[in-house]
Amino acid sequence: MKTNERMKVVALIAVVVLLIGGGLIYWQYSARGEAQTRVASLQAELPDADQVNADLVTSQQELEAARIQLEHLERALPESAYIPTLLKELEMLGTSKNVKITGIRPILEVVGTEETGLDDSGYQKLDIDITGTGTYRAMLEMISALKDFPKILAVNTINMQPKQGAEGAAGDLDATIRLRAFVFKEPLSPIEGSTEDLRQRESGEGSEGESGTGTNGSGSTIKTEGLDTRRVRKDVAL
Repeated sequence: MKTNERMKVVALIAVVVLLIGGGLIYWQYSARGEAQTRVASLQAELPDADQVNADLVTSQQELEAARIQLEHLERALPESAYIPTLLKELEMLGTSKNVKITGIRPILEVVGTEETGLDDSGYQKLDIDITGTGTYRAMLEMISALKDFPKILAVNTINMQPKQGAEGAAGDLDATIRLRAFVFKEPLSPIEGSTEDLRQRESGEGSEGESGTGTNGSGSTIKTEGLDTRRVRKDVAL
């Protein structure tokens, strides 16, 4: 009797151990399967290295194309739109550096002949006075940021003094910065129907009435009518 009872107890313990061991093994395999599934999901979400490189090259090409297009449009932009754009960009630069811009005043300096307003190098000089309020650090950051400004600028003078009155916070400065911008622009053709356009037309018609068809002294014949120009080549037998 005692032997049978002992065998039953041993068998019961063995069954319990097998159940517990089987449960642990099943749990471990389930956890491992979930981990493998998670790893596979994350690997599927990771982009391929070749695809990343291809996307990078494409993005760089698009950026370069946009830069070239922007430069082309900027060069074609007339001064009437170029200067306000320049002033707006300066205002945005000051605001981004925590400088409160209180005024931007362009001072156009006419250089060169009276007809073109351009000098021999083909650009116009535009002085700009910027007044603003901010801390000394903010002013320095704004001036340093001008090095990376998309337009050609030179800092001529900087004047800073403590802000007067109770409106400004402690440490604020009133600053006046004079910049010189170099505006590379070709003289614009007169608008059709404008006074300048009519004056040039009258001048051209007067020249045609007096001279008609003229020569330049070297065998070249120039017809002013219809803006047709013909030149006789000396090396071709007529």
